[in-house]
Amino acid sequence: LALVERGLAIATSPPDQFALSLPHGELLLDLGERERARGAFEQALDQAQENRQRCQALIGIASVARAAQAHEVALEALERAQGMAQAQHHPLELAHIHHLRGSLLFFTGNAEQCRAEHEQALRFAEEAGSAELQAKALSGLGDSAYASGQISAARDHWARCLDLARKNGFGRVEVPNIGMLADVAYVQFDLIAANALLDEAIELATKTHDARTECFLRWGLAYVLGEQQPGPRPAIRPGWASSSPARSEQSNSRLRASST
Repeated sequence: LALVERGLAIATSPPDQFALSLPHGELLLDLGERERARGAFEQALDQAQENRQRCQALIGIASVARAAQAHEVALEALERAQGMAQAQHHPLELAHIHHLRGSLLFFTGNAEQCRAEHEQALRFAEEAGSAELQAKALSGLGDSAYASGQISAARDHWARCLDLARKNGFGRVEVPNIGMLADVAYVQFDLIAANALLDEAIELATKTHDARTECFLRWGLAYVLGEQQPGPRPAIRPGWASSSPARSEQSNSRLRASST
């Protein structure tokens, strides 16, 4: 961050300023500094020289708005970005756009539209050759299946996501999806597996400084440890992830597991 800000202080040409403003916004968003991140992306939008750059800046603005739960603002920015990306067919940006929109739709409860957006994201990510965006799209497909009660399908999507993330070192994609596999184990009464998965995910969240997802994971661990105490067990157990107050925040991690 310090190096990017030093570069911004001395950059004079709009191309150089744009090339620094975009990662500046991404870094600030990673650190949770949403207002400063939005300012950086808006600056990038002003400095953009062509539509692909404007599209990238708008994706950044949408990412900040999603993190702030300003869903309408995010959707509006994505609509503008999509028009630019479609006009010249930029699959990488289209994968970002559909993934972000799918993540927003997850929290409106529209599992079917969420699924459709992540399927589009996966298609464009494959076309662009982006393993990271493929992993994120698979994670989103897991979320939409989970929301529809399709637990086995959700587990399969998250397992594919984790395979890609582990092969490519996408730690911030890996962490929350390990957590969701732990939730599936919990629902299926496999408390030993759930505990082990959560321990693994919490350790990795600590290493990657992913505080939002760590909060979500520790909420789950409390559920699992509580269930290991003596006493009667319910015949059907709802997942702890859907009730966690950190769930909306953890969606922001993977993605960002970079949100741009």
